[in-house]
Amino acid sequence: MELVLHGAPLSPYVRKVRVTLALKHVACTLDPIDPWRQAVRLRELNPIGRIPVLEVDGRPLCESSVICHYLDEVYPEPPLLPAEPWARARARWFERYADTELGPLLTFAVFGQRVIRPLLGQPVDEAQVRAAIDERLPPLLDWLEAELGDRDWLVGAGPTLADLAFATHTVNYGYGGEALDPTRHPRLCALAARTLATLPFAALLAEEAAVMDKVRARLARP
Repeated sequence: MELVLHGAPLSPYVRKVRVTLALKHVACTLDPIDPWRQAVRLRELNPIGRIPVLEVDGRPLCESSVICHYLDEVYPEPPLLPAEPWARARARWFERYADTELGPLLTFAVFGQRVIRPLLGQPVDEAQVRAAIDERLPPLLDWLEAELGDRDWLVGAGPTLADLAFATHTVNYGYGGEALDPTRHPRLCALAARTLATLPFAALLAEEAAVMDKVRARLARP
């Protein structure tokens, strides 16, 4: 089976798929694609023009959760979704919560405004950034902090796609110059650190560091 992953390496959704592949020791070629500057090419792979896209023997599969769930079925070890139906449903819900509720704030409202927009020559709306950080994000994190409780992982005794989805967005939040509040959300801070310390995440973040150095150098130019 030949796998090609199309997407920008700094995308949290692409990162989630790459970590899933690495955890399962599945070989895959990364095709770096810029969703803004290569929009026409991307729409040839995905009609809604979003990354990531995984080509499986030339057949495109779109949307990070769909891709990760497919990989978890085809390559079942180690499992990234619980076998028990209720726990499996909860993991899927937390993954969706991270990707569709937290992601637009942690990633798009902060990283998107402070990193992507300047790279595209567009102005930063710092008021939107502050509104996301100070008003919209805290109650969403409060709820997840309470749901996590004293557990090490969101669901079960080990990491699932729920934890991967949450942690990957905190990376982009950091690239945007912010960090979770360890006083208000200590359990989520610990969860993010625990998840990012896993070998696949750590290796990818080391790889991304060089990319971010180039991005910061470009943003620093007058």
